[in-house]
Amino acid sequence: MSRSSRVAQVTIYFWIFKFLATTVGELSGDLLALTLGLGYLLSFIATLIVLTVLFVLQFKVERFNPLIYWLTVIAIIAVGSETSDFLERGLLVGHIADSLIFVTGLLIVLASWYARYGEIRVQSIRRRGDELFYWAAVFFAGGLGVALGDLLSDGFGIGLVWGALMTVAICLLLALAHCKSQLNGRLLFWIAFVLTRPFGV
Repeated sequence: MSRSSRVAQVTIYFWIFKFLATTVGELSGDLLALTLGLGYLLSFIATLIVLTVLFVLQFKVERFNPLIYWLTVIAIIAVGSETSDFLERGLLVGHIADSLIFVTGLLIVLASWYARYGEIRVQSIRRRGDELFYWAAVFFAGGLGVALGDLLSDGFGIGLVWGALMTVAICLLLALAHCKSQLNGRLLFWIAFVLTRPFGV
């Protein structure tokens, strides 16, 4: 018997929810680590516990459950955000090295995914293996979004406003490329996933 798809379908509503989920995920990481004073390590552990519980629920449901799915997205992006912040501020690796770590991780996951199944899916995910690769890609893409945002605004000194405007412009170009070109839609999806992060956070 064929299993039902277990992830959200990619529509305009997906991108709206993704933007909101990323905002909540990044802010929750900052809330725990900085506002509540838990520090990067304790906040990472706390968020990882929540993510583990959500993963158990996500992998147990038989079909796409919007509440569990988006809570998992929020949690995994929070973990990615905390990891990026820990690398930058805790280990002092710098914005460029932080970005390179996440982009390397994302490329390894996508390459391994393609090598295993001969394709990279972004929706209609039914196989357990596809779902594992999917969530690994979400982690690295979310962390990369945080790292690149910090690199643009702080590392290159562009500032929040110009960094946001550049990101909006690139996202509009990606949407145009998706509609008007023959570029690989799944590649465009993961680029857009990285870039659709909250501006100014």
